[in-house]
Amino acid sequence: MFQFSNGGITVKVGKDGRIQFEAAGISLSNCLPSFALEGQALPPCSWEITANANQIVLRSTNLVGRWEILLSAMRNAAGREGVSLRMKGALNAPVHDFDYSLIAGATAELTHFQGQGQRMGGAKSFLLPQTEQNFAVWYTCVLTNKGNHFVFTAPLRSASFLEFRGTAGNALSNFAIVGNFHNVSTTEIDTGDVCLFTGNDPQAALEEWAEENATIKNPTICQEYGWNSWDYYRWTITEEEVLENARFIANDPILSKKIKRIIVDDGWQYCYGEWEPNPYFPHGMKYLADQITALGFEPGLWIAPTIIEPHCRIAQLDSDMLALSEGGQPTLAFRCMQRFGFLLDPTVPKSLDFLRDLFDKYAGMGFKYFKLDFMGTTLNARRFHDESVPRSEISRLIVKAVSEGVKGRAKILGCNYVFGGGNEFVNDVRVSSDIHARWDSVVDNAISTAVNAHTNNRLWRNDPDFAVIRGQDTSDDPDLLRLRCMYVYTRPEDKYRALDDYVLSDLTLPQAEVSLSLVLMAAGAINLSDKMTRLNAKGLDLVHRLVSAPIGETAVALDQFESVRPALWLQKVDGRFARALLINWTDQNQELQIDLAKHGITATTAKDFWHDTTIEISQGILKATLPPTSCLLAAL
Repeated sequence: MFQFSNGGITVKVGKDGRIQFEAAGISLSNCLPSFALEGQALPPCSWEITANANQIVLRSTNLVGRWEILLSAMRNAAGREGVSLRMKGALNAPVHDFDYSLIAGATAELTHFQGQGQRMGGAKSFLLPQTEQNFAVWYTCVLTNKGNHFVFTAPLRSASFLEFRGTAGNALSNFAIVGNFHNVSTTEIDTGDVCLFTGNDPQAALEEWAEENATIKNPTICQEYGWNSWDYYRWTITEEEVLENARFIANDPILSKKIKRIIVDDGWQYCYGEWEPNPYFPHGMKYLADQITALGFEPGLWIAPTIIEPHCRIAQLDSDMLALSEGGQPTLAFRCMQRFGFLLDPTVPKSLDFLRDLFDKYAGMGFKYFKLDFMGTTLNARRFHDESVPRSEISRLIVKAVSEGVKGRAKILGCNYVFGGGNEFVNDVRVSSDIHARWDSVVDNAISTAVNAHTNNRLWRNDPDFAVIRGQDTSDDPDLLRLRCMYVYTRPEDKYRALDDYVLSDLTLPQAEVSLSLVLMAAGAINLSDKMTRLNAKGLDLVHRLVSAPIGETAVALDQFESVRPALWLQKVDGRFARALLINWTDQNQELQIDLAKHGITATTAKDFWHDTTIEISQGILKATLPPTSCLLAAL
């Protein structure tokens, strides 16, 4: 048995290469490095092991190459001590599909697990024990057992994506840290340092990871409010509807002082891949940008830079620009809402020229903000023309070309952006799935918003998607329930399915307050996405309160590592705790409380942010009995 300790973690390695990590109240055992070729596990390696007081090294050779695993004492830039895991290797020859695991088959007794998605949405947060569920997360994950934590962090940018996989059931099982090479020509493997920390403040360790992995250190972040056409209009948006909303905002005495940007989302173009206006924008996009600018706003534009629909001229005439199938031919690898498309291959120089020219053109028209969508979908392709480019670099190539096209004239939002592309060429990044003015959507998105909080204003400005308000309580809109987006999934042979009658708005007034409170807690991008002229007095009051609130720091989710989605939040404004949020996620009345005194807050009263009533605080405890699916946002 070989072992060393650092940062409260003891590492033990048996002669068979099995690794165990132990700290106070938590243990991860049965960790064995492994390899798989073409989906088939290779025989276990025989490891030669050497050790000193601060490091254990495992070396082996197998059928595909030479391998070295280093377990080392480390300290991050903030002075936090822990343990690093690193695999280095050399393949005998390039391979088609190869998985390598720093550890695999690990087990632990846990009460909670959380981890990041590879791109927007996809974050995981669950309590254990639970019904058995397989999971995959990326970049960071936190293993918790009764208030004791292990925090794993992987390099944000690496030659291949490192994935944390496992099964959550009665306990954590089959936990693995896996990298993959698929149709790339490289033979050298170096994972960089995967770090493991313990301690009573896992959120701080995550924040330190974000700061260390920023290519652009301390990115310039300024809070800006906007309006976006998508969630209300979707593909029905028109030039006149954009301007009607912009004029309404410009004439509103409160919104006109706060809203700075008008973004035209999907639906303005002829098709994906031919970015020219359709007949619903009869005067063209230069005219629209000028009109928006004249009203006092920055114009923004949605573009899916790598999606090429089949009837697009590129698809018909320039197939050498398209990403490939396993067999090496252009493939319809994009699918969304039953629309199909090819994928632009950013490893092809001609494709990069296309992107530079496209964004140079629209930045030249006066558009100052670009929402780039479906970027992660590019990885649906199985091959790219230049196989020396690792898949982890694909998103970065796309945004780099766009950045070169705009030449500093516009900001960039990465939507469905693979976080591993880094922060060098994006200002904002979507961290949640698509939001709708529906309670189920608010519930789902709360997880990703909370889990990704540590990246906000460290790597980029988080975009939790839209601040949506409209519902029967807040809108006087005869078309509120008219748009039905799910009929695209109804096949001729289907019997009646209630889900296909899905409507995009069902928020009650209390649920709208929860939705907007979470946007305020996220302290990232804030974009309205309702038909502003149809909001009633209650709806406009909510909007006015939202945009008039002082900008705060990213809120602290107090129960993040002991609940599926946090119900208790504290937020600082100007360096002091100024807002507290309690959310009842259930369909029953629920009493919730925050011990404010524990956080140094001495207030004896608070103000209900949404209703202007006074709340008494007794013995430092903010307490409320909340109706189902509602919240209390308290100004302290």
